[in-house]
Amino acid sequence: MTTIHEEREALALLQDYWDQPSQERDEWLKARTQGRDKLRYRVLRLASSETSVTGRFRTGGAGSELTDIVYPERIGAYRLVDIIGEGGMGTVFTGERDSGDFEHKVAIKIIRPGLLKESLIERFKRERQTLAGFDHPNIARLFDGGELEDGSPFIIMEYVDGQSITEYCKQNDIGRKVGLGLFLDLCDAVSHAHQNLIVHRDLTPSNILVTKTGSVKLIDFGIAKPHELDGAGPAHFSVQSLSFTPGFAAPERRAGQPTTTLSDIYSLGRVLEAMSRRWRPDRDLAAIVERATAAAPEERYPAVNALSKDVQALLAGDAVEARNGGLGYRAGRVITKRKWMSGVAMVVLAGLIGGLVVTNNLYREAEAARMEAERRFGDVRDLANTMMFDIYNAIEDVPGSSDALMQLATAAQGYLDDLSASSAADRGLRLETAEGLIRLSEIQGSPSRGARLDAQKAKENLNQAITLLTELQDTDPGNDAVRLNLGRAYSDLSRIYTYIDQDYEAAEAAITSAIGVLEPQTGARFSREAVVQEALFEARLLASTLESHQGRHEAAITGLEELRDDLLVFWPMHEENASDKQAGDLQMVATLTELCRNHAFTEGYEKAIATCDDAVTRIDALYETSPDEIDIARAYYMAHDLRGFAHGNAGNGPQSVSDYEAALYAVRDLTRRDPNNEHFRQALDLVESGIMVAYAVNGDFEKSEATALIGIEKAEARLAASPEKANLKRNLMVGHWNLQTLYGMFNEQEKRCATMAEVKRLADEMEAGGVLADIDRAGLQVIYAEYAKCPGVSLDAPDMPVTEE
Repeated sequence: MTTIHEEREALALLQDYWDQPSQERDEWLKARTQGRDKLRYRVLRLASSETSVTGRFRTGGAGSELTDIVYPERIGAYRLVDIIGEGGMGTVFTGERDSGDFEHKVAIKIIRPGLLKESLIERFKRERQTLAGFDHPNIARLFDGGELEDGSPFIIMEYVDGQSITEYCKQNDIGRKVGLGLFLDLCDAVSHAHQNLIVHRDLTPSNILVTKTGSVKLIDFGIAKPHELDGAGPAHFSVQSLSFTPGFAAPERRAGQPTTTLSDIYSLGRVLEAMSRRWRPDRDLAAIVERATAAAPEERYPAVNALSKDVQALLAGDAVEARNGGLGYRAGRVITKRKWMSGVAMVVLAGLIGGLVVTNNLYREAEAARMEAERRFGDVRDLANTMMFDIYNAIEDVPGSSDALMQLATAAQGYLDDLSASSAADRGLRLETAEGLIRLSEIQGSPSRGARLDAQKAKENLNQAITLLTELQDTDPGNDAVRLNLGRAYSDLSRIYTYIDQDYEAAEAAITSAIGVLEPQTGARFSREAVVQEALFEARLLASTLESHQGRHEAAITGLEELRDDLLVFWPMHEENASDKQAGDLQMVATLTELCRNHAFTEGYEKAIATCDDAVTRIDALYETSPDEIDIARAYYMAHDLRGFAHGNAGNGPQSVSDYEAALYAVRDLTRRDPNNEHFRQALDLVESGIMVAYAVNGDFEKSEATALIGIEKAEARLAASPEKANLKRNLMVGHWNLQTLYGMFNEQEKRCATMAEVKRLADEMEAGGVLADIDRAGLQVIYAEYAKCPGVSLDAPDMPVTEE
C-alpha cells in the first residue's frame, strides 16, 4: 500500500516523466529514483494507467492502491451500483435512486480521502457550487455533492450513456461537416464554462461523450476550477497535479505553470486534430489546428469564440483567420462562394470614397442655386450622413480599415469645411456639421483609435466643432444633443493635448470645460440621459488621468475612487439595454485600470494588483465573447499590461510575464488586423517595452536585452518619421529608461552609463521644448543621481524641478 506522501511524490514525478522524449523516459526515471524501486514502479503503473484508460469517465488516470477504501453502499437517495471508472483522484460509480418516488440513474464520483488539503477542499466546494449552476445542453449536469463520514468529497452528476467523440466519429464514419458541427457544440459548452470563470483543464476525447442521438456532452468537471485561482507553481501539490492527459495537455500544463482558458483552447485543438484524422486533408483546417495548438499561449486563439468563428467560416467556405491569408486568398474565397457578387463589391468599394467627393460638388451647386437644388441637397445631406456615420460604424472594426477610413475622412473634409463656413445653414445642419467634424477628428487624431494620428488636423476640426456648438448652446442651453457633442469635443481635444502633445495646461483647460458642459444643470447626481452621463464619466476619467500624468497620484486616486463608486450606482440602473451595459462595463474596466496604475506609482503594489485583478476579471469576460471589438481589445491589453507592470514591480516575475504576454497577444492581433494603424503600432512598442522588464524580473537577461534593443530601434524609426510628436520622443526615452534599469539589475555598469546618457539627452530636449511629463520627473532624479556616479560625468545641480504631490 502506498502512503499519501509517496503518492504525491509519484504524481509529481509523473508530470516530469511525460515531458521527457519518449525514448529517454525510462532512463530518466531510473536516474531520478535510484535506490527507490517502489517509487519507480509506482510511476510506471501510473503512466500505464494514463495511456490505457478506456472507461467512459476520466478520473485522473492513477491506479487505485493509494489506500484501502471501503465505500458506502449508498449516498443520500442513491444506491451505488457499478464502478465505471477508477484512478488516482478516486472512483466513479453508477448510482440509482431507490427512495421509491421515481427512477433516476446518475454518476457519483468520490474523491480519495487525504488527497486534497483543507484549502483545496474549500475550493472544491466553491467550484462545485458554480458547476451546479450550469445549465447548458452540452454539459453534463452536476446535481449534488458533499462529504462522506471519512471526509471524502463526492459529487453526483448526470449519467451519460455515450462514446468518446473520437470513437463515435470512427464507428459512425462521421464526415467533416457533421464532425465540425459536433465540435462547435463542444466549443459552445467550453465557452459557457469560461464565461462562468471555470477552466475544464482535462479536455480529452474520453471526457467528451456523444450520445446515441448525436448530442455532445462534456463531462468530468471534477478537476475543473476557477482559472483565476490557478496560481500554484510546480513545487506545490494541488489539484493541478492530480490529472492531465498526455497529448492533449497544453505545454504550460505539463510544465506545472498556471492554467488559463488558453490551455483549454490548446486541448480543443488537439481534440479537433484527433477527430479530423479520417477526413480529407484541408489547409484551412490544418491552420485552425495549428493556431489552436500553438506552443506559446499568446499565439493561440484568444478565446473559444474566436476558434468557433474560424470553424464556422470553414464550414461556410469563407476565409479562415488562422490562414493569415492576404487579399488574394480572401478574394478567392469570396469569388469561389459568391461569384456573382464580386463585380458588385468592386463597384461599391470604388463608390464609397467617390460618394463624398460627389457630395461636396453637389453641395457647392446647391449653395450657388439654393432654390433650384433644395430637394437635391436634401438627398446629398442624407448621403453624407450615411457615409460619415453608418458606413464608418460598419467598417471601423473591419480588419485593415485604416486606409479606407482615412480616405473617407479626406473626402468628407471638404464637404464639412464648406458647411462650417456657410452662414445660411440651419440649426440642424450646423449640429450635423459639428458631429461630422468630431467624427473626423476621431479618425485623424484619436490617441486610442486614430489610424494616422494627424493631431494638428484633428485639433482644427475639434475647434471648428466647438465654435459651432458654442453658438448653438448660447441660444439653446438645455439642448442635450448640443451639450453632449460639445462635451465630447472638449474631451477629445483634452485627450490629444494629454497623450500626443503633452500640453497639460491646455489639456486641463479643455477637460474642465467638458465637465462644466456635461454636469447636470439641475443639481442632480446623474443626468437624465444615459449617453450624456456616459460622456461625463469619460471626462472625469480623463481628468483623473491628467492628474496622474502631472504626478498628482493621490488626487488621481481620490477622483478615480469617486468615479468607481458612481459607476457602481449608475450603470446597474441601465442594464436592460445591452449597449448601455457594455458601455458601463468598459468604463468600469478603464477606471479600475487607471486606479491600478496610480496605486502602482505610489508603490501600493498589493492594492494595485487587487484592483487590476478586478479589471482583468471583468474585461476577460468581454474579450471572451467579443475579441474583435476594438474598444474591448484595447481595454483587454491595457488591463493586462498594467497588471503585468504591478506584478513586475512587486517582484512576481512569472505572473508579470504571463500578463504581458496576454497584452502582447491582443495588441499583435490588432496590429495584424490593421497594420497601418499608428496607435496599434505604438501600443505594441509600449507593451514590448513592459515585457522586457518582466523578463528581467524573471532573471532572463538575454531575452530582456534583446527585446529592449528591438523596441528602441522601432521607437527611433517612429520618431524619425514624426519628430514633432512629443509622445514619440517620450516613448523612446522610456525605452532607454527601461534598458538602463535592466543593466542596473544585472550589474552591467558600462552599458548602463551609456544608456542613462541617452535618457538624459532625450529628457533635456523634452524639457527645453516644454513637453516633459511631470510624472517622469521624480524617476529622472533617481536616474540622474546614478548617472552622476559614472566615470567622467559631472552634474552640478538637478536639471529640473520636482513636482510636489
